[in-house]
Formats: sequence, C-alpha cells, structure tokens
Amino acid sequence: MTIASPYNIFITGCGRSGTSMVAGLFRNSGRYFGDSFHEVRDNNPLGIFETEEVNGLNERILSRYTPTPQNIRGVPFACDSPGPWQRWLARIPPDIPIEADAAEQQQIRALVDKQPICFKDPRFCYTLHEWLRYCPEAKVICVFRNPSVVVSSILKECRQAEYLHDFAISVNQAFELWCLLYLRVLDEQRHSGDWLFIEYEQVFDELIQNKIGAFTGDTVDREFPTRRLTRSVQEHSIPKLAQEIYDELMALA
Repeated sequence: MTIASPYNIFITGCGRSGTSMVAGLFRNSGRYFGDSFHEVRDNNPLGIFETEEVNGLNERILSRYTPTPQNIRGVPFACDSPGPWQRWLARIPPDIPIEADAAEQQQIRALVDKQPICFKDPRFCYTLHEWLRYCPEAKVICVFRNPSVVVSSILKECRQAEYLHDFAISVNQAFELWCLLYLRVLDEQRHSGDWLFIEYEQVFDELIQNKIGAFTGDTVDREFPTRRLTRSVQEHSIPKLAQEIYDELMALA
C-alpha cells in the first residue's frame, strides 16, 4: 500500500553509488519521475530511474562549465571532459559557482510543479540548489559508497557503455570526481532542504528502509534492493582526501 505524501524527493550522489537502488524504493509510489525514462543498461538491469527531462536540463546547465571535447584533424582533444549525456562525470572545481539561466529556471519550475515528484540525478550534486529554489520543502537523499568501489565501477562503466566510448578518465581523475561531487554536497547543497545520508550497504537493512520510509512519508518497495547486482570491488587505495570525505559522510549517515 502506498501512503499519500506531500513530500517531494530528490536523490543524488556520485554515479555508481546506489542512487538507482534507492530510487527503485519509490518505483510504485505514484510520484512523477519524468516522462522519458532512459533504457536499462547492463550495469543497471532493473532500471536507472533517470529521465531525459531532468538529466537533459542538468546537462544544459553543466555544459557551460565543462570544456567541449574536440577532434581536430583526427587528433582528439579534451577527451577527459565529458560531452553530451556524460556530464554526471564532470569535474568542476569547487570555486566555480553553478547557475541556471532564466529559461532553465522556468523549465525547472515547470518540472517541479508536477508534484509529488521523485527526481534522481548524480548531477544534482552540482545543480540541486537551483531546483530547491522552487521546492524548498523537499526531502533529499544523498547516497554514497566506498570511493574505491565507486571508482572501479565508474571505470568499468566507461569501458563498457557505448555512450561513453569517446570519454577518457583515469583512476586519479575518478577519485577527483568523487571528491568534487561530495564536497559540493557537504559545503553547499546540504544547507538547503531536508537531507538524509545513506551508505550503499545500509539500503539492504530493514531498519534503514524504515528510516527512509519515515523520512519521505512513503511505503518503500522492500523487494527492489538486491545484492546479486553488487559486483564491483575495492581495487585501489583510497587517497587521503577521499577517505576524509568518506568518514564525514559516514558520520552523517
């Protein structure tokens, strides 16, 4: 049974950290996710729960802050800068303010008005403040995971996913990405809205599922999370900054 709830939900966190698993908890809630769902992929066979409307708008906002990859006379340049639909992998310095223009703000307002909503996007680590401007009472769930495991999963996704075939990222850059995303959350985003921090492994815990349900005012789909899709492992030593951020996130969870 689904409980009627006034709460709107945003879900964010670095890609490959369990955001899709958390979004799946609300798949039967009757909330508006967007109209055009992305197709499932090998690494997310149960669904991504992201839509072109939300992702596309965040992509347009972030496009102003990322260099454009080019191929000049057969020589690729800026391959480590994400292109269209790749900007969940954008590494944007923390001293660069990210803003939506007037047209984008109008589009955000139109999407947020389709309440109750459940919007999920790793790009919210950079853009969520623009969305919360029109939905200040929203509940925000931030999902995180051991950064070394996430880096392994990102590198695997970049090797296998066709839409990332022209994008390049190293181990060090993947750790940098992880740090930049969560620094934005910790230093900027979490000061607006009502936040719940969840570590990947906690999502399988019935008590944490109860906590998520109480936080959002919803009955969550307990059948959705499954450990059989947990395939990535820790392969790299965690840099000092990433460990410090991870410890801070764990203290909040």
